[in-house]
Amino acid sequence: MRQADDSPGSTDAPAGGRHACVGVLRWIAPALGAALPFVALATLLVPLWPRVVRPRLPRRAEPAPATTALGPLPSARPAPGSAGAAGTEGTAPRSVFP
Repeated sequence: MRQADDSPGSTDAPAGGRHACVGVLRWIAPALGAALPFVALATLLVPLWPRVVRPRLPRRAEPAPATTALGPLPSARPAPGSAGAAGTEGTAPRSVFP
C-alpha cells in the first residue's frame, strides 16, 4: 500500500495566498460596510453647509482698534535725514559712528 505524500506542491502557495487574501477581505468588508452610511451622509451634508447653516450663524464682531488706557497709540515720527523730515532736504545723513 502506498502512503499519501504530505510535502508541499506547486498549488499550495497560491492556495495559501488566496486564503490570506480572503481572510483580510473578511475583516475589511464589514469595516467598510459600517462606515459607508456615515460617508454617504457626510457627502450630502458638506456641500449644504455653506448654503444652509453658515448664513444663520452670528457674524463675528469687528476687532477693536488698538488703544491704551491713556488713549490711542501714538504714530511714529519721521526718521532724521529722511525725505519727510522738515528742514533736512538736500543734506546727507550723519554717521552714528565717529
